[in-house]
Amino acid sequence: MRTFPGFPSRPEYVAIPRVFFSDVLPQVEDLAELLVTLQLFRLLGARRGYPRAVTLHALLEDPALAAGFTRLGRDVRAEGPRGLGAAVERGTLLLPRAPDGREWVLLNTPQNRRAAEAIRRGALALPGEPRAALRRAQDTAPLAVAQPQPDIFTLYEENIGLLTPLMAERLQQAEQEYPAQWIQEAFQIASERNQRHWRYIEAILQRWKTEGKDDGKRGGHPQKESTYQEKYLSGPYGRLFSR
Repeated sequence: MRTFPGFPSRPEYVAIPRVFFSDVLPQVEDLAELLVTLQLFRLLGARRGYPRAVTLHALLEDPALAAGFTRLGRDVRAEGPRGLGAAVERGTLLLPRAPDGREWVLLNTPQNRRAAEAIRRGALALPGEPRAALRRAQDTAPLAVAQPQPDIFTLYEENIGLLTPLMAERLQQAEQEYPAQWIQEAFQIASERNQRHWRYIEAILQRWKTEGKDDGKRGGHPQKESTYQEKYLSGPYGRLFSR
């Protein structure tokens, strides 16, 4: 057995739900299921946006997963799907199939169950996938597609922080209510003014929806940029920004 030299002084961590150790791990008897589940936690932790998911292909082709099965003298091509199937049957993981035939692996949570159903219907753009691609799922003609803009979930994680399930639902509602360009501009304004919290961004969007937005100016309001923050602080949403 090769001796482990120890962890580095500043190791990277993988988030695993506490309930996994109390309710799932004591019940797992199959090493294939355990390897697949643990490696999936790692892969999901590296994802951004909502929902956090990886393709079945990416999971089964993961070098770390393959190395684990190799050490056990097993073939990942056979043991990987079997371990995944056991985790899905247990209820730890979800495995929805999109209309384009790809299968996605998600952690089984209430919000991800809703996301899985949307994936099956082809109604949800998946991580790294332009939304227009969903509407072209059956169109096999080659198309020149522009680089997709970051979605609201990616913007949140890049500008504010970790995305919680409750916040993900709020962002889903905002994404349906406001144009994507408004959302991007509101995040940019909040970042420039060092107001990195959702309440500030949401108030900008609500004001644009109520009072109108001039798309000819960045920031969307006909007032001069120098008075933009003053207007928010003195307006009906000022109490949100003063906290």
